[in-house]
Amino acid sequence: MAELHESPHYYVVLYDRRTDEWRQMIEVRPRLRGRVIEALGIEPLDYGEMALGPEQLGTLAEIMDFTPDLERYVYHFETVPG
Repeated sequence: MAELHESPHYYVVLYDRRTDEWRQMIEVRPRLRGRVIEALGIEPLDYGEMALGPEQLGTLAEIMDFTPDLERYVYHFETVPG
């Protein structure tokens, strides 16, 4: 019998630039996941965390409709098992 796998969850993770401490996670809504995965050029099951460059962050911010604060935060993208 084949194993059932839940869909992974995707987050934009914010770290405080001054302290390197985690501050916030923004979940990628299910209806946006395909666009986000395509924009980042990752595989849907590439679990882990990666730093976002300015261009990647700008694309995600546009897709997810948020305004990044580059002076205050460092942004990462995280994929976790569902």
